[in-house]
Amino acid sequence: MKVLVIDDEADQASINTKDVSSDEQTAINSIVRKIANDRNFGAMNYIAYTATPFANVLNEFGDSSLYPKDFIELLQPAEDYIGAQQIFGTIDPEDYPSIKITQLIPKEDIFEIKRASRGKKSEAPKSLKDAINWFLIAMATMRSYGYKKPISMMVHTSFRVLEHEYIAKLIENYLSSLTEYDISKMHELYIQRQADLSLDRFLLGMPKYTKTKDDIHDYPDWSQVESELKYLLNLPKGERVSKINMSTEGKLKFGEGIHLCIDNSRAGLHDDTLTRLIYPKEIDSNKKAPAFIVVGGNTLSRGLTIQGLVSSYFLRTTNQADTLMQMARWFGYRQGYELFPRVWMDENAYKRYQFLSQINLEMRQTMAAYATNGITPTEFAPQIKASPNYAMLRLTSGNKMQSAEPAKLNFSGVNPQTIIFENDKDVLEHNIKATENFLTSLQQPIQKNDGHLVWLGVPVERIINYLEDYKSVKQDRQITNIPNLIYWLSQNVDNFKNWDVVVVSPNKMKKLTLNSIWKFGNFTVNKVNRSRRVKSGENGLIDIGALLTPKDLLADIIDPQLTKEEIHNVSSNREIILGMRSSHGLKETSLLVIYCIDKNSKGHSKNKRDLDAVADIIGLSVLIPGIKNGRHGEVKSVSIDLSKYRFDEGDIGDNIDENDFEDRE
Repeated sequence: MKVLVIDDEADQASINTKDVSSDEQTAINSIVRKIANDRNFGAMNYIAYTATPFANVLNEFGDSSLYPKDFIELLQPAEDYIGAQQIFGTIDPEDYPSIKITQLIPKEDIFEIKRASRGKKSEAPKSLKDAINWFLIAMATMRSYGYKKPISMMVHTSFRVLEHEYIAKLIENYLSSLTEYDISKMHELYIQRQADLSLDRFLLGMPKYTKTKDDIHDYPDWSQVESELKYLLNLPKGERVSKINMSTEGKLKFGEGIHLCIDNSRAGLHDDTLTRLIYPKEIDSNKKAPAFIVVGGNTLSRGLTIQGLVSSYFLRTTNQADTLMQMARWFGYRQGYELFPRVWMDENAYKRYQFLSQINLEMRQTMAAYATNGITPTEFAPQIKASPNYAMLRLTSGNKMQSAEPAKLNFSGVNPQTIIFENDKDVLEHNIKATENFLTSLQQPIQKNDGHLVWLGVPVERIINYLEDYKSVKQDRQITNIPNLIYWLSQNVDNFKNWDVVVVSPNKMKKLTLNSIWKFGNFTVNKVNRSRRVKSGENGLIDIGALLTPKDLLADIIDPQLTKEEIHNVSSNREIILGMRSSHGLKETSLLVIYCIDKNSKGHSKNKRDLDAVADIIGLSVLIPGIKNGRHGEVKSVSIDLSKYRFDEGDIGDNIDENDFEDRE
């Protein structure tokens, strides 16, 4: 008999959370292992499915373990799926544009929510009011064009059951207080949110979306929205906002107002009303789409589908990547209301989700490249476990990543780049001088037709000496930080002897000036244009968001040259870059890419502004190939203080200093 075992949500119960250095296993892990390793069957195939594979590749390795030693297959998301990359983008916003649906919750409001959760405040802060108002606007809009399915808002601020009651009461008070005068204020919010995400902007962020522009509901005229809002506010008392009622026959009754639900471990039936979120099994086509606001905690994180989710208010704190993904109920398919979902969260949560988006992208790129070249997971250990790029997040709980070293760094298989620079003339001019001295000390480079300068076969010792002379900043988490990289390289010299160096010189169609050219020794190259992020500039730092252009990682391919097809693939899909390097004989060659950024670089989008640097900036990108290593988790590494970047799961606003708001008591 041939057997196929499919393990869904395989990062949960199947993981061995006992001490993997011993022979002890959890009950479910032991049973699954026995089945998967049973050789009495004609054939035994075990396939694990998960959207968060960190525990599966970081916990244990061995012949009888559930480590995916034969293959890892990447399932591409459907064209209409809206996930972390679409919502939060990556560190390369020009290559991976995000759809702007997130709004930041200010620290003052986090403090107010914290007080409300303790029963010390009865009025909602402005950001929560905005989130509720947007829910009402989206509901009214969708009802105006005949949408009939449930429409929902999620409020996820704490895992504490008692606090859910206080927050729900806060929401109920606000909804009950609304008058037609408040509708005029909602009109302003309606205009603002349209500016954030137009139909054209949505399609830019979703270039492969299967619906055409004509098939997507655009924002209707305000008069239609206003009419539906007035209908809601004019409902009889007790119908505008209520719990889900139950008839004497035990049937659930849904009205045309807002159903306010609390979904947690205590929620249930109380006095013929239901507090837990339950959607109607059948929709009455003669009634308006039912609307729900659900307040909850852990029950909202996994397994519960929130239908028609258009407004999310999120203040949970966790530093586990897999838990963070499970909490993101706003990921999914939004056919029929594509333009209306919005998410409110604090700045730390936003940064962690953007970081997680980058983690997923790099992990998929690395695994796809190895799979393309026929290398199995037994031959290479996935390098996500201790990369410097991931210091902001713990990938999963400690007992699910026992073969990893979460407090250590491993640069193998990663591509760090400098994106934050100190706007100090002495520092910037020092880096220019250090770079010129380094480059002029090397042998004669190859100058490519596109202007790039390429040095082949540079000894790793020369690379280390240059990096030691280069001045970086501690806040640059993408290369966090060069001293650690230097030390790690010095401990792994034998593994990374082969280095190429590239100085990028972009082709410029406009007329060049002396200020746009970098001259050193006998060489002349064009400077690159990199603008700073709009919010950049605090503490004298410049944040450019992204330095690297993907095709630059192939600039040292000389013989044979890239084909036109390969060049096209680089521009459309970066997942095959490592495979292309391998096919051109650079599988084990490390790469240092140097950029001279024009201090007068101009911003060309609303998210970027002029660089305004006091001197030209030297930016670095380092590509280090992964090591084929049959022993999972064997890493030579260096320590780093993760406390600067870690945010433990806890109460609302744990990162807020209450002394800043004493006058609000």
